[in-house]
Amino acid sequence: MSTISIEALNELFEYSKVLKCDITMVVGGKVYGTDNNFIHLRTIESNLTNECPDMIFYLKDLTEFMKQRSLSECDINIKDIKISDFITMHYEYIGVFNDLISSVNRHLTIPVSFSDEYLRNNEDFNTINIMKAKDGIGLLKLSEKYILTIYNGLLPINKDDKIEIYIRDISSYRYLANFTIVKKKFTIDLYFMYLFLN
Repeated sequence: MSTISIEALNELFEYSKVLKCDITMVVGGKVYGTDNNFIHLRTIESNLTNECPDMIFYLKDLTEFMKQRSLSECDINIKDIKISDFITMHYEYIGVFNDLISSVNRHLTIPVSFSDEYLRNNEDFNTINIMKAKDGIGLLKLSEKYILTIYNGLLPINKDDKIEIYIRDISSYRYLANFTIVKKKFTIDLYFMYLFLN
């Protein structure tokens, strides 16, 4: 039976909330996140300080589990928590998640064809960041070649975060966009596949 300490679970919960993904997977101490349709991948340089077993779970399930327990109660009564207490994920998703991670890792070997280490200086990016949900998506023009559709809230950013973007041409019709968000304590990478619009 797999277990996790309350300290490791709290740390993992904090990282999962920052990623803002439906599904979280931990492999070898690295934390990954994706949406229910496995459209994009998010990673966080977590450096988990507590030992954490490999697992996959829905954030909503872990959130509900954490609401039912207080940290002090767990410290007093529970040394280890059965992972099955908060995981309801079907394990066939692990294969899909691993395929997504492998695909992104394979594409990361391709040289960067465009980069902007100061995305906050981009006028389109700043305009999109003040849009309301009812405004829908906006066009982020990085160059004549790279025009991305994004919306406010897509990136888990705060006011003081540094935002970078790295583009890799995958083929003549698509490219991989890697947003890097540098926060005070860690870095988050988000990966999206785009089609060329021209």
